Amino acid sequence: MSPSTSLSVIIPFYNETAFLTTAVNSVLSQGIGSVEVIIVNDNPDTFPQAFFDGLGFPENVQVTHHARNRGLPSSRNTGIDAAQGGHIAFLDADDYYLPQGLRKHLEYAQRQGAEITHAQTVITHVNRVSGDVIGPDSAYLGPEKRGRYDGADVIEAGFFIESSWASIYTADFLKGKNVRFDESQVKFEDRIFVVEALLAADSLAILGEPCRVWRKRNNSITTSAKSYEDQLLKLNLVRKSVDLWLNKCSRHGRHRAMCEFVRQTGYMITKNESSPWYGTFGFSGDEGDQKLTEMLSEYFAGLQVNEPDVVAAFDAKSPKYSGGETGGGRITPHDMFRFIDAVARRDYETARGIVNLTVCRPRPFALPHLPKPTGGGVRILLHAGLHKTGTTHIQYQLAHNRKALQANGILFPQTGFGFVEGKEPVRAGGLPGHQALVTSVFQSGGALIERLKGEILGAQCHTVVISAENLSQPDAPYAARARRMRQVVEALSEIGAVTPVFMYRQPDAWLESYYREISGNGAPLAYHTPGEFLVNNMILLDFGAIVGAAEEACGNQAVLFSFEEALQGYDDLTLAFLDKCGLDVPPQQISLTEDTRYPSTCDAQLEIARITSLLVQDQSVRQNILRTFYTQVENSGQKHKLFTPRERRQIVDMFCDRAAALFAERGISDPRDGWLERIKDGGAPPEVMIPGSYLDALRIAGVMSGTGIMSAAPVIGEAPARQRPDHVTEISLHDLDRIAHETRAARDMAGELDYMRNSVSWRVTTPLRTVMRGYKKLRGIA
Repeated sequence: MSPSTSLSVIIPFYNETAFLTTAVNSVLSQGIGSVEVIIVNDNPDTFPQAFFDGLGFPENVQVTHHARNRGLPSSRNTGIDAAQGGHIAFLDADDYYLPQGLRKHLEYAQRQGAEITHAQTVITHVNRVSGDVIGPDSAYLGPEKRGRYDGADVIEAGFFIESSWASIYTADFLKGKNVRFDESQVKFEDRIFVVEALLAADSLAILGEPCRVWRKRNNSITTSAKSYEDQLLKLNLVRKSVDLWLNKCSRHGRHRAMCEFVRQTGYMITKNESSPWYGTFGFSGDEGDQKLTEMLSEYFAGLQVNEPDVVAAFDAKSPKYSGGETGGGRITPHDMFRFIDAVARRDYETARGIVNLTVCRPRPFALPHLPKPTGGGVRILLHAGLHKTGTTHIQYQLAHNRKALQANGILFPQTGFGFVEGKEPVRAGGLPGHQALVTSVFQSGGALIERLKGEILGAQCHTVVISAENLSQPDAPYAARARRMRQVVEALSEIGAVTPVFMYRQPDAWLESYYREISGNGAPLAYHTPGEFLVNNMILLDFGAIVGAAEEACGNQAVLFSFEEALQGYDDLTLAFLDKCGLDVPPQQISLTEDTRYPSTCDAQLEIARITSLLVQDQSVRQNILRTFYTQVENSGQKHKLFTPRERRQIVDMFCDRAAALFAERGISDPRDGWLERIKDGGAPPEVMIPGSYLDALRIAGVMSGTGIMSAAPVIGEAPARQRPDHVTEISLHDLDRIAHETRAARDMAGELDYMRNSVSWRVTTPLRTVMRGYKKLRGIA
């Protein structure tokens, strides 16, 4: 141990490449002068030292490599052995500390002098930065428990500590009392360590404030599907934790063991049918489930639990506790005992009845019967995506050629096409297609459907083309996607039979374009790095499920074709679309208009959008800021690859694996080899340089949006004009830079104006006065 190092933070690493830099920087940014970060690499075959060298961490971040994969508990033990700090903390590679959170936690630990110092943890919502203090911390370890506890009070105060990483430990405690992680418990090891630590500790301090963030994300240990081996480890977690209380707790050991047992059993049975334990209680014929069921019965019977044990152990503050009736994820102490007793006696019928009564049951997935079309044989083509496959271009061209299409019996409806009030695009050129028509099905009882019927009746056409790529919902679960699609199809079935249309493209290029789109537009996930976005949104690559949900909803096979093949085989995507959909329109009748491209954001614009989205939590405010920002800057066209070659290959493989059955059924050749050949090896993307003019434009946009008062957007029925208003197009970038310079000068005036800048009137009127001054100067108004 080094006297000059106050804290060692141990970060086990396996493959969390998208999150590691954030985790490490969350430690380094705390302002703790004598901190060391120990990264324990538990995946040396994939990540050599060169990988970590490329991350550019400073000298106080060191990497220790295992010779082979040994698991999370071994990684933490390796870190303990290597630690030089007087205190030791654990941080998972995909989690991070709150600003000043670790510093506050450490300073409190140093003042209290306890062997263990606990602080609250915030758990985020899946794939979000927003979140809440975890349940046990909120219920049992809040500000009212702040202070130091000694002797027998340690266990009473700290019983509900959730995990090892919630506390800071003195190095003397962990090393002197040989408190270590159970290396045979390769997953779900935290609670066992916590029980061991509480039983060994003579002192505990509770801060009662949140200091760190548990990032709940897709494809992590806590959210991934559980295998039979995982379930065995879960069962071992219960056994080992209970046995520790029974064998090592000298005071009230039986009661503590029952508290642990009831707590863990509550987690087993109060979730829903997707819970990994659900099949264990006789709900499936799976051989593994049957083995686990027998193990549970043997274990439950051996504990000889009685009802007074359960009543005394079941805490009324537990989120699983019900003082009234069992149901909705809560259970009464009496029913908890009945369940435990039934499993012990192998009365699985009774156990199943209690589980079925208890679980939070998700809405069952069953699509209603699709009514027969009543519209006299009109064919409806529902162009549902994918995004970033030229849909905006096709929509503009079809809108431009309405008369030519109608002359050939094809209607591209005006009803519900374009923007509605308050929904103008964040970037110029954006177009939602017929999204308003789709939205009306959910929000206004299908009022626009009646208008559409009238338009079709007047057009006397045999085919209707509706284009709304948002309807593909690539980020939605299958059931939700199919239900939403079916609602739209049911509304349209009054007019005619619906056939879905999808265009797909090389998936790594598609995902990159999609990421640029939603990030550049300030969508809810816009702050994610490309790596984080990939890890958290692999559902986007399930093209087979996307098409399958649409086909199930429509009752018809989808039209499928490749974006790349359409570009190569036709003069324009629009002509490819018409041909692939079986729409017989002579190409010479189609007049292709120019300037219909909707280019993705350049690298610098993307970085500005990500920064804005991370700092401005309100989506409408940040989108208003970005909308103003984009009117002031030009797209540089500089777009480097956002994903590494390794990630790009992973994307292609995942897409092809999930679309294999669909492609085979349709006779589509597997495109995997061709796509992989186009991926070139290369280093990391270059650092993005943000021009000063971009920063000035962002500042102006922030000032203009600072009041929080948004102007209404125009209602556009036809394809929207691509030009900006005259009073905007006449302001050049040079003019805006000049206005920005004058605004800076005004803000640097004498200090006596400081109080004005902090007033409400100043904040409200400053953006208005800035814009008006610039407008007058440009117009030559005195």
